[in-house]
Amino acid sequence: METYSKKEESQSVLRECGLRVTPQRLAIFDFLRDSKDHPNAEGVYQAVKDRCPAMSLNTVYKNLEAFEQAGLITKFTIGDRQKFHYDPNTKTHPHLLCLSCSMVKDIDAEIQPHVCDLNEALAAQTGHQIHRIEIHLVGVCRECLQAAN
Repeated sequence: METYSKKEESQSVLRECGLRVTPQRLAIFDFLRDSKDHPNAEGVYQAVKDRCPAMSLNTVYKNLEAFEQAGLITKFTIGDRQKFHYDPNTKTHPHLLCLSCSMVKDIDAEIQPHVCDLNEALAAQTGHQIHRIEIHLVGVCRECLQAAN
């Protein structure tokens, strides 16, 4: 049984998607794969710039676009509408967004089957070919509510 390092796995995934492997691309991809925070481009840049000091914010944007086109991440806007957030989980799933701290997080997997059922029901009812459903529940997170009290 062969075991691959995380770096080798990432390189393989990028190559399978027809993307050239560069140190910058690898750093961005690895950060996104490990992230649960749904960062925006500036957040990705801040997280990886120490690993790749010569990297520019423009490089981050170009790589995020390449990853999205390759189907490796999804891009969405919620709340702030000015910034895109990036998610390495490309399966349909809902998100929670805090209007106070801008936290974005995935909703519990127990809800997942209901989202898939909704997708099928809407497709059957409307006759549309639905590519994805984006469900964002917008409010104030528990931590911000507690801090306000």
